[in-house]
Amino acid sequence: MQKTSEIDWSKYWEPQLYVDNVVGEPRETVWHTVMFDPEMHAFVFEKRRIAGTFVENLELYQFPFDTQVRRKHLPTKRPRILILSLYIG
Repeated sequence: MQKTSEIDWSKYWEPQLYVDNVVGEPRETVWHTVMFDPEMHAFVFEKRRIAGTFVENLELYQFPFDTQVRRKHLPTKRPRILILSLYIG
């Protein structure tokens, strides 16, 4: 069985995700994990760690007693029909 680090993932489908509220070039690490269900169907997970400077508007009307929502928006360059699922953790 081949190790995931030895597979050329560019030969396979990829989600082509990007962060749209980043300033400059983010530092990004991408890795893949393959898991098998009991019927031996393979599931490939692409995982990313992104570090950078991000832009977000703050609502400061109730400062300092407010809370802020951090927006995570990861659009894709793929047509919507091809995206199976996306989990942001």
